[in-house]
Amino acid sequence: MSILCIGDSLTRGQVGYSYLPFLKTQAKYKNAGKNGDTILCMTDRLKEILEGKQSADIDTVIVGIGTNDLLLPYLTGISPLWKMQMNHRCKKMRCVTEDDAFILAYRRVMQMIFDSKKRGIILGIPLIQLKNFPNQQAEKRNKAVKKLAQEYGFSFLDTNCLGRMILANPPVYSWKGQNVSHFADSALMGVIPQAKEVFTCKRNLVLTVDGVHFSRRMAKTLAACIDRLL
Repeated sequence: MSILCIGDSLTRGQVGYSYLPFLKTQAKYKNAGKNGDTILCMTDRLKEILEGKQSADIDTVIVGIGTNDLLLPYLTGISPLWKMQMNHRCKKMRCVTEDDAFILAYRRVMQMIFDSKKRGIILGIPLIQLKNFPNQQAEKRNKAVKKLAQEYGFSFLDTNCLGRMILANPPVYSWKGQNVSHFADSALMGVIPQAKEVFTCKRNLVLTVDGVHFSRRMAKTLAACIDRLL
């Protein structure tokens, strides 16, 4: 049997570290993380996978989604240039900005996993180290998603609390004025993975490489928690 790991760039691991390479489980797993994904776009992909031939081999589904539903709208407010870039992207990726609508969308995700008779492990929205990021809203969504996971009999890992356990008062970073350099850094991390650790140390972020994507330490800690559940 195999594990389907589906989500956004935090699962993908092209920018920053994914938890997948640090898992100690002997089970096969598929990295179905996609950069920039939101809950509605991921739901479409999950539906296709669970209704396809490969579904029969999947025993467990690990879901890590929701960061971009908050991040992309947040970026529209930090500078005119980010707003120009992200307004279109928010519409294209169908960001869910209302909390109630987000929980309804997540219910659909869990119902699909439940109906497919798969085990579910749900990862909360992580602690984001960006200036004025709505982490309180992320925590609110995590509490509702945790309650929903319990309803379906799924495991829930509060990635936000996990980050605060590692670092009680995490520093913040800013992407304001870094449109070009941010995308350049992301491209560099994709080509030269060693740059990820350099960025984490240089920025003294500990939990992330750029305020959003996991550092090696955070990814390893998350993987250890998932291993215990598996």
